[in-house]
Amino acid sequence: MKKQLLDEPETVSTIDTGHNYLTNVACLSDEEIWTSGDDNTMKLFSTNQGSLLKSITTKSENWPYDIAVTKSGDLVYTDISDRTVNILKNEKIEEVIRLRISEPFAVCSTSSGDLLVITHSDDKQQSKVSRYRGSTQKQIIELDISRKYMFSAIKRYLFPTRLTNYICENRNLDICVSSKEAGAVVVVNQK
Repeated sequence: MKKQLLDEPETVSTIDTGHNYLTNVACLSDEEIWTSGDDNTMKLFSTNQGSLLKSITTKSENWPYDIAVTKSGDLVYTDISDRTVNILKNEKIEEVIRLRISEPFAVCSTSSGDLLVITHSDDKQQSKVSRYRGSTQKQIIELDISRKYMFSAIKRYLFPTRLTNYICENRNLDICVSSKEAGAVVVVNQK
């Protein structure tokens, strides 16, 4: 069923998040959104009333680089300072992934319940997307510095630039990654 688009958009609500610099919004439901910014808190707001429902401080007290909401409604966030991906379950923050040689930037939760995480090497010369099921890495999509395709079973796709900053899964289950440096979006299938 096709939805009719509005001729003129209408403002449902305007929310003062209290973040000095708002960086991320993740929808929990039609009535609730999570926000994060340049501080160490993630805030849950009612979109109907604009009221603050909950405020959570990151485990490390560093600011979260990106946030996402899982299929089950849990909040996930990346912490580049301590190289972790964390999940808020039942009011407790659990570390899901800890990286040793790269920093986790963007994150998204897929329709299958996996996490897609964009990581950058310390020297910012390599970016990759990793698919995780829980804390187990299931797939890697990596850029070779020489810009040649890598044809191993898990390293398949070439990204046009080293620095990427947003990731999502579309309705076809393709992985969509934005490239800030190139001003482009790369779409690859999940295989």
